[in-house]
Amino acid sequence: MQYRPEIDGLRALAVTSVVLFHADTSFFSGGYVGVDIFFVISGFLITKIILGEMVAGEFTFASFYERRIRRLLPPAIPVFLFCLVTALFLYQPEQFEEFSRSLIAAAAFVSNWLFLAEADYFAEAAEIKLLLHTWSLAVEEQFYLIFPVAALLMMRARGVGLVRNVLIGVFVLSFGASVWVVQNGMEVQAFYNSFLRFWELMLGALLAVGVIPEARKNWQAIALRVVGAAAMLCPVFLYTENTAFPGLSALLPTAGAAAFIAAGGLLRKDPVYGFFAAAPVVFIGKISYALYLWHWPLLILARLLAPGSSLALWASIAAATVLSILSYYVLEQPFRRRKVMVSRQAIYRFMLASTGVLVVLGGTGIAMKGIPARFDQEVVNTAFFLSRDRTVAQWEKLECAQRMPSLPNYKSICIATEPDKKNVMLIGDSHAQHLYPGLKTHFPDVNFVLFTIGSCRPLPQLGDQLKDDCRQMAQYVFEEFDAWDEIDTVIVSFRSHADSAALLVEKLPFFTQRVGDVVVIGPFPEYSPPLNEVFMANTDKRLREIQSLVNEGQQARTMTKETYYRENLPENVRYYSIFENNCDRECDLFDREGHPFVFDYGHVTLEGSVHYLRNLRL
Repeated sequence: MQYRPEIDGLRALAVTSVVLFHADTSFFSGGYVGVDIFFVISGFLITKIILGEMVAGEFTFASFYERRIRRLLPPAIPVFLFCLVTALFLYQPEQFEEFSRSLIAAAAFVSNWLFLAEADYFAEAAEIKLLLHTWSLAVEEQFYLIFPVAALLMMRARGVGLVRNVLIGVFVLSFGASVWVVQNGMEVQAFYNSFLRFWELMLGALLAVGVIPEARKNWQAIALRVVGAAAMLCPVFLYTENTAFPGLSALLPTAGAAAFIAAGGLLRKDPVYGFFAAAPVVFIGKISYALYLWHWPLLILARLLAPGSSLALWASIAAATVLSILSYYVLEQPFRRRKVMVSRQAIYRFMLASTGVLVVLGGTGIAMKGIPARFDQEVVNTAFFLSRDRTVAQWEKLECAQRMPSLPNYKSICIATEPDKKNVMLIGDSHAQHLYPGLKTHFPDVNFVLFTIGSCRPLPQLGDQLKDDCRQMAQYVFEEFDAWDEIDTVIVSFRSHADSAALLVEKLPFFTQRVGDVVVIGPFPEYSPPLNEVFMANTDKRLREIQSLVNEGQQARTMTKETYYRENLPENVRYYSIFENNCDRECDLFDREGHPFVFDYGHVTLEGSVHYLRNLRL
């Protein structure tokens, strides 16, 4: 097919949006849609190339996959090795073991499924997963594996007509399933699942086979480019991390990309075409693959070594750009133009050898349990107590925070009262749930009724802002729960959102009219960067020094909420201050044995839960 420079310009828009979003640039709050634009481009180009070769009788699997290997693998290997070295120096054993799994998955182009399997509320923060961005490459590569085989079989059976019909069917099924999954609160599934992403690639493929026609007149081309560019740019600037995505929200940027491509090569003098086909923009598109690969691990490194520094983030983007240019000239062009590894056999041997080495390296990290010998025993011990698996395993009844009310028999597991015991209702988000281990330790004879879901403030005033499971829980608490006469105390705790304190105070009369004892647990200190990330970058420092570093990043909004509660809570509501019971000049983060009280930005460990609640009375 004829080269279209404006498509490289489209790649430039996609990669720039993603990079600036990951760098926390406020104007690019929806920059993550750049990945969706990439999907449409890939679906269009690959389908156009494959079907064109099949119609001409020139397609072979060996040739197609050779081109894919030459395009994808050489730039990726240095990035994977850089990530490995970074993880070796900075990651604690559990984190390095998790990284090793992701290295194998990325090398095999199945990392999206690994990250989906690992995804839960307390999964390792995305901000320190060095290979997280490879999920989108995995989705594309799986498309490259499936589509050529399916297309060849369909072409031999009934020609292009069958291909068109199947592409339409896959698009409808994939898009419909994605919308349904997102609307039912399963955004993570829709985000990583290949089938639920294939509709975006299908959109490009439908362009390639003519189901979506290209412009035939100059005015159509101009209109498609203008509308397409607007449809892509609006989400980049207007979407946020709170936008339900992908699902229906992903249709706008992907349809915009499809419209832009559908303009074809007609009338190359309009301003939109001129911008996207301009040499500097096209060049960014040409280095977009390497830039996408390099930017994410370099941003992570900047955040770990220079937390809170905007200069470090911009320096990492500059470094990623330089490395991408080097990659383009030193690796990508020589491999694609057959200046190195001329024969097909050589490139396949290179693929097998490099993939094999990465798998062995990853397997070694797993087999050696994250190679704890890299650190002093004191560091390993602290890292163990900071580990997600250790902490979550001690969060009793965690299923009540993750799955209620969809959890089977949740009424008997989470919210059953016991007539021969004191019954205390605990209500809130994960900042209420992490109190439960401490409450059970201090009050072993009390029965706790748990209305807690992660990221959920079950307050009816929030209405449509609540996800389905949270809205159901709010409805149950405020409209359906009928055992108030059996509840002795209500304990409420939420994370420090800007509006949650005022909304809670507004609803407190509901509880005080039904229960004689209502307790509000004040906000927990929140830290940016979190304790686990500061610890990663400062394993050579004493715990007291690390505590001081973390406290420097304490978020002011938690104290604002503390002040609001003290000034606005009704007299018949008790207030228990986490700050008052834990913080003097700075907040304690470790006990005398070095056990941490928090394991991320503010969620507490078992030791923290017990320590913070030591002065509470029920």
